[in-house]
Formats: sequence, C-alpha cells, structure tokens
Amino acid sequence: MKLEVDYMVEVLENAIKPIIGNGSTEISNLDLTNELGFTIERVIYDGETNDLTIIAPDRPEKSAVIGKGGWVVGKLREALQVNSIHVDAYSDMMVRIYRMELALKKINGSKRILGEDTAPIKNLKDLLKLRINNISKFNYLSEFEEGLKQLKMDGSQKNWKWKRIIKQL
Repeated sequence: MKLEVDYMVEVLENAIKPIIGNGSTEISNLDLTNELGFTIERVIYDGETNDLTIIAPDRPEKSAVIGKGGWVVGKLREALQVNSIHVDAYSDMMVRIYRMELALKKINGSKRILGEDTAPIKNLKDLLKLRINNISKFNYLSEFEEGLKQLKMDGSQKNWKWKRIIKQL
C-alpha cells in the first residue's frame, strides 16, 4: 500500500503532536493500522532536548515510519518543530539489551582474570547498566561529560593522570 508522504506526515503529526505539548512524555501502542497500515510501539518526547524517539515494533514498520529516503521523518520533524527524530525498531533494541546483559555477565564473571573492580571496569559496568535501563533515550556524550565533571571535582591524588589529560582537553 503506497501512501503519499504528505498524508503520512499529516497522520503521524496528528497522532504525535498532543504529547509534545505536554513536555517530556511518552505514549505506547499507537495503532495507525487503519490510516497507515502499521503500528508504533512507543513515542517518547524529551522536552529538555526537544528530541523525539519513535519505536516501531520491527524493521518493516521502522522503514515505513522513516519513509523512502527519509522523507516522511524529515517532513515530520519540520512539522512538529523538534530538533531531531530518532526511529528505532523494538526488536533491534531487544537484541542490544541482550548483548549488553551478556557483556555485563561476562564482566561480572571474570573477576579472577580482571581482579577486583578497578575504576575502568566499574565505569564500564555502570555505563552498561545505565544504557540497559535507558535504552531509548541514552546519550553517551552527556554521560561522558558528567563523568568528566565528576573527575574534575574529585580532589584525590589517585586520579592525577586523568586530571592532567582533562586539562589538556
């Protein structure tokens, strides 16, 4: 079923626009089967960053939301006046979570090789846990910046090498 880009944008805009007016919110199970022929698992709007995340059940729905050449999602971004729209497939997210949980399990099970939790291992574990719990709206850069701020504020001598590196940045 081939639909016009403008019609698809209009239907998606009408379905999503109400949550943008409410600030940071999310809606689940948006059924657009009658209008567009697909459903949307979740829509998450972050009012702080003015970013929108659309989670489709699987890759075919993800492709339908994006549209040929990104036209649908591009025009939708303009219509909703958001900074960015990220479209992801729920099935892909589940695979990423599974892989991160496996990595966490391996790290936890390798204490005899790695020794006790060193700062880098602890940071990796914390980052993995944070990413698993916030899979749809995780920003590596903001987490990295928070870690740098904490490191800059930390006055202990054991971090003198990192402090020197940070000053060079």
